[in-house]
Amino acid sequence: VRADTVRVLPTFAYVGALVILTGSHVITLVWGTTFLLAVAAITCFAFRSTLRVSRRRLLGILALSAAAVGVNLWWLLPAFVYRHHVLIDQHSSVVKFLGGGSQNKATEIFDPLRSNNLGPPPLFTISPTNAKVPVVAAVWALVALGFGWRTMSSAWRRVAVGLICVALVLLALVMFHQPWLVVPPLWRNVQFVIRLQTYITLAVMGLVLVGALAIPAVGSQKIRRALTGGLIAVGALTGYQAYRQVWTLPSVLPSRDTVFANQHSPPPSWYAEDDYADVAPPVVSPTLGVVSGLTESNGQLSFPLVGPPRSSYSFPYVSSKAGTVWTNVLGGPEMVNVAGGRAVGRTPASWMVVSLPATSGRPGKLVFSAAHPWPVKLGIAGSVVSVLGLGIVLTWLGFSDIRRRRGRRRDSPSR
Repeated sequence: VRADTVRVLPTFAYVGALVILTGSHVITLVWGTTFLLAVAAITCFAFRSTLRVSRRRLLGILALSAAAVGVNLWWLLPAFVYRHHVLIDQHSSVVKFLGGGSQNKATEIFDPLRSNNLGPPPLFTISPTNAKVPVVAAVWALVALGFGWRTMSSAWRRVAVGLICVALVLLALVMFHQPWLVVPPLWRNVQFVIRLQTYITLAVMGLVLVGALAIPAVGSQKIRRALTGGLIAVGALTGYQAYRQVWTLPSVLPSRDTVFANQHSPPPSWYAEDDYADVAPPVVSPTLGVVSGLTESNGQLSFPLVGPPRSSYSFPYVSSKAGTVWTNVLGGPEMVNVAGGRAVGRTPASWMVVSLPATSGRPGKLVFSAAHPWPVKLGIAGSVVSVLGLGIVLTWLGFSDIRRRRGRRRDSPSR
């Protein structure tokens, strides 16, 4: 925003960060964007006396940001349009996971050794989690800020205070139930409160950055050296803790290779496959009994899926009369095309219910294939346009940087 000249590498870093953020987990998208907007607001307030941005630059950055978000329209648009269709939208709530787990206790949150002592995995998680506040880094940052507070600029002091406030608000949400009563519904669907530890860690990283900038303002050379050595030690310690955490957490899998054992079926760690079942269609009861040619399982007609994935699946059947049957297909008519029958609703468990015509003794054929509704098509088109637009902009900036460097070399005195 403040740079005199827009260059290709910082622009690429900014665009890449936005693409990754908006292409991530939906909860991460909501909370990560909120955190970054809060930090941006704090920074703009802190540097308000020196922040001068032209309208042209601001519009350019907004357009660049929109194009970066547009790269992920292929999934963002369908996810937004069909957000109330999926089962997970009906039961996702933070209240389920508050107050019971040991991860909310202060002894866990502020454990400087980041020891793995959570015991058995919490409900619906694959393995124990180890989400701690980086206590050692936070203490170093506060000590560095204490030594350099009087001599550092007022703008950086305001940034530090803002980051501390953000971290305290997030800590209150992690440790206590009451603050969630005033959180808007969109942000309340965090599922696991320990997700917020991510943004507490990022706030501490911001404080470490400000603390590092405060070191040159410290008057004593001995203290400056001690703070610098302490920062190196903190980096080494937290790096080792992160490495140890990743490689010591237990897993339900016997080996990492198990994930890739079979290309046609999900690995053993796969769970909650019905989270994205379509709950929008009405519940319809079956009127047909056993239909010849299909397998009946617990009152539901199961279509066997054999071999590698295909673009469509066809199943022959014979039905003496018209009626409805339950299937083992999870998905509504906007995502699954049905030929030879018609999707009319769902079971109480959200499996598709199909209406079949009478075949009068002749074999019929039921065909399932992927549908491509307008949100999917429009989202893909938006992603393609965004990628092409960003490619043109980054290429133009790259050539501009090359011309600028060549111009500086021509104008500089020879050695």
